[in-house]
Amino acid sequence: MMLDELRILEDDIFHCNKCSSVLKDRLYPMPGFSGSNVKLMVIGINPGPPQPGELDLLKSLNYDYRAHYKIGIQKCLIGKFLEKTFDKLHITWDDIYLTNIIKCATPNARMPNIDEINNCKPYIIRQIRLLKPKNFLFLGKLPIKVFNLDINLMEVKTFNSQIIALPHPTYIRRRRMEEEVLSFLNSVKLKE
Repeated sequence: MMLDELRILEDDIFHCNKCSSVLKDRLYPMPGFSGSNVKLMVIGINPGPPQPGELDLLKSLNYDYRAHYKIGIQKCLIGKFLEKTFDKLHITWDDIYLTNIIKCATPNARMPNIDEINNCKPYIIRQIRLLKPKNFLFLGKLPIKVFNLDINLMEVKTFNSQIIALPHPTYIRRRRMEEEVLSFLNSVKLKE
């Protein structure tokens, strides 16, 4: 039942045309992808643009966006950082649902504007209601702002669910904070 509802939601996201700012350049929306045993919902800002060579790969997969999203994220620097994060939390890609506040890549990978956020917010809320995750990993400040939570980066708080807030992986890489973040994660235990 939940999988059917999730597929309906994904279809709604694919057919969304609310944001004129991204529609003309949109290659694909990215609802998210899930492993078979969701223990952690990872929420980022927005999907990145395709990496070199990805579009050829997509054609060979008959454009399965789930395969694209998973392959794309696992191959890029952010994916490599997430893998280290998952190792610290004792989970794998099969244990997560990975999504973003914004479901489409924004032009030039810019930060989403308020209209884009407001247009996509109902989708992320529906995803949360369907999946009912006990644990969240917020990447960057935007998910914190969107949900109006009292939590800082590099902090863990329990509301109805446990929230782990980290800087965005791009910021972590630029500031050379990876060791600090991974050390912080040593003390984090996921809620069962």
